Amino acid sequence: ARKALDKAGLYGVRVSIDEGTLSALPYSDYFADLIVSENMLVSGRINASAKEMFRVLKPCGGVAYLGQPAATMKFFKRLKAKHLRKWLTDAGIDDFEIIDRNGVWVKLKRGQLPGAGRWTHQYADPGNTACSDDEIVKCPLGVLWFGNPGPSKMVNRHARAAAPLSANGRLFVQGDNVVMAYDAYNGVRLWERKIEGAVRTGVGHECSNLACNDDSLFVAVKDRCLRLDGATGRTLNTYTLPPSPDGKLRSWGYIAVVGDTLFGSTRTAGTVSDMLFAVDIKTGKHQWVYRGKAIAHTAIAIGDGRIFFADSGITAEQRREALKEKLERLKKLTGLDAVKLREEIDRADVRLVVALDANTGRVIWQRPVDLTDCGGSTLHAIYRDGVLLFCGAFQNGHFWREFFAGELARRRITALNAEDGRLLWSRALGYRTRP
Repeated sequence: ARKALDKAGLYGVRVSIDEGTLSALPYSDYFADLIVSENMLVSGRINASAKEMFRVLKPCGGVAYLGQPAATMKFFKRLKAKHLRKWLTDAGIDDFEIIDRNGVWVKLKRGQLPGAGRWTHQYADPGNTACSDDEIVKCPLGVLWFGNPGPSKMVNRHARAAAPLSANGRLFVQGDNVVMAYDAYNGVRLWERKIEGAVRTGVGHECSNLACNDDSLFVAVKDRCLRLDGATGRTLNTYTLPPSPDGKLRSWGYIAVVGDTLFGSTRTAGTVSDMLFAVDIKTGKHQWVYRGKAIAHTAIAIGDGRIFFADSGITAEQRREALKEKLERLKKLTGLDAVKLREEIDRADVRLVVALDANTGRVIWQRPVDLTDCGGSTLHAIYRDGVLLFCGAFQNGHFWREFFAGELARRRITALNAEDGRLLWSRALGYRTRP
């Protein structure tokens, strides 16, 4: 068999033959897209381990198709459906289909691993929690597979390109004006698309231009967003920006996907936007548009039917409202204490924090908040379980000496009640980089 395959130019490229016992296969978990049995097909005998077969079958679409055709039943032992069923159920496998057309067959299509996490946005989810909610991964860790994409098409790490994403057993990777998809369980390359402008760097000060769900990858490119089929890379939809209110050219800034809705923002330059909007993924129609002033892309978070953000375009009255307590204290101070507090007030980073209904774009609440030392140009928003956090994603290189010396002690995290925007707490925690 090896000689015939080698002569056809297939051996070692498309086909390999290994010999050994079927009770302990020398392969890593989850590697097989398709499992068949020649022995069962011809002789009708079941002499392999169902547990071992299931161990190597890939989640999220791996198929085992086993059985015996009617033609061979005349010459060999007849395979019976009850034996196939018992073979699988004894191994704890119950999600399969017995087919009795043209023989006896069992089809087993493996679904998602129970408890497996997802990483669908730059910081895991639309709430930016940096938590995948995975319940499976535990130490000690090991290598499941290794291989492509390798470094050749990747952006230099110092440029800080968008993070890889993963959902439904697929791994999406951004390269230099190229987007690649790999099987997350066995490393097989699924597809590759060269798309000019599909790379975004400086992520940290800026948001990613990628988001995904179980079916699709969304890529913000210049003034549009492409929806690519997660399995094939084919373009399914192209979404456009809302009409410009002033005729200025704008590009797609922020991106997130929740259910059947695509969220985006429009920017003229830099890392802030003046409009947020929602698009129906199926129809491409804009559901709503919110006009702001200077909304930092990294300070947008979504959760529990609301979209939260911080807008630095505030009025003098809103600034006074946020600093009211300090302004009252200033009236009672003199000398150096007054000078020090005045300087603190003058440099205060006050933003208008807003909560919108994610379905309608309606303003639920808004209030000016003093976010001084919470990140400045690297301000990030995080939402989870009714709490809205603001913190910084500082780019410090290797400044461990400054960290241990307490020179970063002023760095603050502020927590708001997501229901109404009330201040829960604000503390200087001296963290080195994004929590």
